[in-house]
Amino acid sequence: PPPPAPATAPPTEFSAERAMPHLNVIAASSRAIGMPGHDATRDYLVEQLTLMGLQPELQTASALVRFEGADAFSAGMVTNVIARLPGTASTGAVVLNAHYDGGSTGPAAGDNGAAVAATLEIIRAIQAGPALANDLIVVFSDGEENGDLGAAAFNQDHAWANEVRLAINFEAQGSGGPVILYATSDENGW
Repeated sequence: PPPPAPATAPPTEFSAERAMPHLNVIAASSRAIGMPGHDATRDYLVEQLTLMGLQPELQTASALVRFEGADAFSAGMVTNVIARLPGTASTGAVVLNAHYDGGSTGPAAGDNGAAVAATLEIIRAIQAGPALANDLIVVFSDGEENGDLGAAAFNQDHAWANEVRLAINFEAQGSGGPVILYATSDENGW
């Protein structure tokens, strides 16, 4: 990958230096559901999206998930942070998703704080450029560490989910190594 862009990079470019202050806030403490850092991060995301001129909403919902082949279900209440950047002539929405909850053993900077911080910087960079044709929906999902509950709640219960034509989910797989695309969709073996 290219070297990280500095904070002085053009406004329309992604800058790791501009994203890093977000990570410092997000990964300040554990973001496991029920921990103070979890709620603080949710509130921080609402604040940052509002400062960007968006109108974030909280989707609080119950979710039930059973992965194919699993012999158990995951269930719980989650609160997703969702916002929409309208396009100029939308024919369907593009979703950027990153889960803001973390595991119970640490501040979860890698899984998934870095992706949340990067998503905030991506939104900023997109807004600095020309308007997109299609709507952009941002979903900071909750409960991923408990079985992808927030993503399921958005997909099953939110009206905007029906408009999605492309979803990009930023996730961490491990704590090192190359950046990879590990899944695209059903029948993606080709």
